[in-house]
Amino acid sequence: MRGITKYVISTAIRDKLIYCMGIMSVIAISFSAFIGSTNMTEQSESFVIYSANAIRLIINVGIAIFACTYIRRALDNKEIQFILTRGYSRIANTISANASQILNSISYCFTNNSVDSSGYGK
Repeated sequence: MRGITKYVISTAIRDKLIYCMGIMSVIAISFSAFIGSTNMTEQSESFVIYSANAIRLIINVGIAIFACTYIRRALDNKEIQFILTRGYSRIANTISANASQILNSISYCFTNNSVDSSGYGK
């Protein structure tokens, strides 16, 4: 697992995607600071909202671009065929499905209990 993670990160660095996303985040934060400062009230809250949404958009687009280029490169290098020839046990599938279900349940509990129905924190 560690080898795959290192390979994916090195691929993202080689594509200069991480650097571009960092530069785009800095530009988005500075633009959000400019737009947020034009409000009459709640300037800091506007800055946080604008920058959070801009960075979320940059990350989503970056992940989509990386997935497309990574899959294309894997198909060209015949890595997909190699991955498909290796076995994937039923036990590993069950463990990963259960672990992801537990993590999703925990994150759901933490995110939905922090705000009540009126929109304000408890």
